[in-house]
Amino acid sequence: MKYIDLSGTYRVQLEDGSEYAAVLPGSLDTNGIGKKETVAVKWHPDAAIDETGTFKDCGRILTRFTRKHTYEGKAVFSRSLTVEPDGCRLFVESERSRKLSLRVNGQDIPPYEQGTVSTPHVFEITEYVHCGKNEFEFTCDNSYKGWPHDPIVFSSAATDETQTNWNGCIGYLRIRAERASFIADIRIYPNLRTVDIAVDMDSAENATKIICIRSDAFGKVSKNVSFKKGRSTIWMKGIPLRPDVCRWDEGEGNLYEVKVNADGFEEKKVSFGVRTVGVRGGRFTLNGRTVFLRCETNSALFPETGFWPVDKQSWIEILEKYRAYGANCVRFHSHCPPMAAFDAADEIGMLMQPELSHWNPKTAFENDTDYAYYRLELAQLLKILANHP
Repeated sequence: MKYIDLSGTYRVQLEDGSEYAAVLPGSLDTNGIGKKETVAVKWHPDAAIDETGTFKDCGRILTRFTRKHTYEGKAVFSRSLTVEPDGCRLFVESERSRKLSLRVNGQDIPPYEQGTVSTPHVFEITEYVHCGKNEFEFTCDNSYKGWPHDPIVFSSAATDETQTNWNGCIGYLRIRAERASFIADIRIYPNLRTVDIAVDMDSAENATKIICIRSDAFGKVSKNVSFKKGRSTIWMKGIPLRPDVCRWDEGEGNLYEVKVNADGFEEKKVSFGVRTVGVRGGRFTLNGRTVFLRCETNSALFPETGFWPVDKQSWIEILEKYRAYGANCVRFHSHCPPMAAFDAADEIGMLMQPELSHWNPKTAFENDTDYAYYRLELAQLLKILANHP
C-alpha cells in the first residue's frame, strides 16, 4: 500500500458560474472565496425569538462571530492529475468533506465507502483512469441535497455558530494504491479476558488462505478460511488475552499493535487498547470499576479556521488542556472530530464521546431521508472508530 498526495491548487466553480483558484485540502473560507455574511438567520428550530416565534432581523448579527466569506451550494474543484496505475487498484480518499461526489475523465465514480459529514469519502478509480493526465472533479455540496439539510446545519458539525458550514475538503486528500487483493480493514473488540477480531478482505478471486494474526496482547493465532471474490469479513472470536495484558484506562494510554498476514496479501497492522466499558447499578464502569465522566462539551469552536485541526499534536495539546482543568472525557456536541483527535486520546488515555451531526429535538428521524442518512453515519462511525479505546 502506498499513498499519492493530491493536495495542491484546483480550479473551483460555484453555482453562479464564478471561477476561482483554491488550495485543497482547505475550505472556500480559507481560500477567501464567498460572500460577506450580513444577514442573521434563525439557527435552532426550537428557538423562539418572541412570543410568536418570529425572528426579527436587525440587519446585523449580534449573537456570534461572523464569517468573512460564506457560501452554501455546490462547488466543483477540478484539476488535471498524472496517474500511473502500475497494475494497482487505486482509491481516492478525502478524510472529511460535505456531500462529496467525484468525476474522473467525465465519468461519475460510485463510492467504495459511502462518506458522510463525519466520516471519510472513498472512491475506487481503478477502471476509470489511464496512464498520464486525468481530469478529476470533486463536487462538494454543503446544501446537502438529498441529505437532511436542517438537522445537519443546526448541528455543531455545520452551524455557523461554531464550526461553520464550510465547503471543501479537510484533512488528507490522496490516492491509495493497493494490490489486486488486499486486507481492507481490521477491527478489534476487546472483552474482559478475550478479544474478537474482524478482518475485511477484498479479493480479486475466490480463495482459501491461512490468516495469521499476531499481537503482544494475545500472541499468535491463525485460521484457515475461504472467501469469495470481492469484499468479505472474516471473524475470529474468543481469542484469549495474556493474563498480564495492560489495560487502556483513564490517563493510561496502553496500546497494542495487531498484525494480520495472509499468503499473497500485504501485511496490515493497527493499534488498539484492551478495555471494557459497561454499566453497573446505573453507573458507568471502566475496566470493572465505577467511573465518573467529567466532560467538557466541545462544539467545534475553532474561529481562526472554522473547523478543527487535523493533526495529532494539536489534539494532544487540546486534550491536555482539558485534563489540566480536571476533565477525563470530552463530549463532541452534535459532531465528530477527525481521526487525529482519537489518535491523541488513545495515546494519553482520554475518554471521548463523539456524536452524530444531528440537531433536531422536535421530529428526529421521523422521515425516511433523515433516518437513512443518520443510520449510515452511525454505521460508518462505528466502523472507523472500532479500534479506538
